[in-house]
Amino acid sequence: MFEFNDNKDLERELKAAMDQLEAPDTLKVFAKNIAEHANGVKSKTIRPRKKIITGLAAGCAASLLLIFTAQVSPAFAGFVHSIPGFSVASDWLDSLRGRDGVQNAGDHDYRPFEPVTQKFGNTTLSLADVYLTSDKLIYKAFIQSEDIKRQLIQNPDGSPGFNTRTGKDYIVRNLDVPILSGGLSENIIYDEETHEPILVLSNKMQLNPEEVKAFLNGNPDKLRFAVGVIEAGSNKVANEYKMEVPFDKTRLMEDRIVPVHQPVKLAGRPEFPAVTVEKLKITPVNTYIDLSFDHSDAYDLGFDPADYLERHSITLTDDHGKAYPMEGFKLKNDGTGSGQVELAFTSSPYFDKSVRNLQFYMDNVEITDREDESFMLELHEQLPKTIQYNDASFILTDAHYENGLLKIKVKQNPEDRMKLRFSIPSFQAEISQEERGKYDAENADQRKEVLVPEDGKSEYDLSIMAPKQETYRIHVRMEDHKVKVGREFKFDLP
Repeated sequence: MFEFNDNKDLERELKAAMDQLEAPDTLKVFAKNIAEHANGVKSKTIRPRKKIITGLAAGCAASLLLIFTAQVSPAFAGFVHSIPGFSVASDWLDSLRGRDGVQNAGDHDYRPFEPVTQKFGNTTLSLADVYLTSDKLIYKAFIQSEDIKRQLIQNPDGSPGFNTRTGKDYIVRNLDVPILSGGLSENIIYDEETHEPILVLSNKMQLNPEEVKAFLNGNPDKLRFAVGVIEAGSNKVANEYKMEVPFDKTRLMEDRIVPVHQPVKLAGRPEFPAVTVEKLKITPVNTYIDLSFDHSDAYDLGFDPADYLERHSITLTDDHGKAYPMEGFKLKNDGTGSGQVELAFTSSPYFDKSVRNLQFYMDNVEITDREDESFMLELHEQLPKTIQYNDASFILTDAHYENGLLKIKVKQNPEDRMKLRFSIPSFQAEISQEERGKYDAENADQRKEVLVPEDGKSEYDLSIMAPKQETYRIHVRMEDHKVKVGREFKFDLP
């Protein structure tokens, strides 16, 4: 459900969430390559998987791992059995609905869309848990077919998998409002009565608010979906099934928006721009806080998933003491600028009129440079050598060439540690993706192009893939630099 700057954000998000699921062996594989397992088979596991979705390519990619435990109310218990055509374990569905906010809506009998099930040949499809807000579309697809049964495999970690390399894959997209970005989590579960496997695709799509408004102004009474089947080894949809989900427009509830616009300077780092808390948005299913970041042409704003998932460095609570855990963040792509970041929180106080205010605490943020700095290195020059980087510096203490790798030692102040990524772009452009992939696979244990700081450590060994030369222009970029905020905000609700 969230979009990330690049693979490093996705890797960190997966790492934090998979740590919570106590699956370190799986994590190592997923974090390196989401789509491929160690045996070279693309699989969909019983644990939620993460892919990124942009535009119409919606079908192949996926969303943030949600790992919060749901408390299931008696009112919601009856609602969880409303997947026609399937017998789904209520505890699993309760937990999923608790994480994606659907439980909150169901608890208050807010169900503007009715679930729909259709059968196409040997395939049964159900669309359920459909919710439309001012800029989001949430829905789940339940798919059961003989093909899915034939494609089941066991992943290296022992979990059930879904082989799409030699079998079919599925995408589900809405035909009414174009998506800006979004994602899905994929699960393999089993029917409680028939014990047949079910592929569950949980989608959350980011929409343009103006296009949503235009769609609703047409007084529609249904949402149209297309379920596409992709044949093995192809990126093209071979078959597509059309489905319609009826709804009552008069039952749709508007989001509650609270303008804030409070700028916050980052503690002790005057060289970095300010972060501004722009607005609070409360929907029937989730709560969101929008941040903006000055000079986003030079810096990216981010957050360490381990901080907010494990250490709860970002919190949102109401005046009754109820917590709304942060589930993730995304860069907004709604025409308001690349400096817009949206924080998403589980559930919302939408239906609780007794909640008078929310308290939001943000302990820190992470800053990443968008542009590289570079420096020259002569292989046989006199070292050590100090390299100035922005308002900081590091020291090269050694450099030599060995087995296709430029090996360097980098020393930095352990009290002001930076995560630094080194590269030689002039050489990177000369090699093909196939050559790079082969080299990476054969030398993964030797290459180390990113300096990841460790507590108390000052010197680091790095290895950069490069041809042997006398002189190198090395590019360096600061990533994920943690900066203290330490601010609490109080949002009064109208």
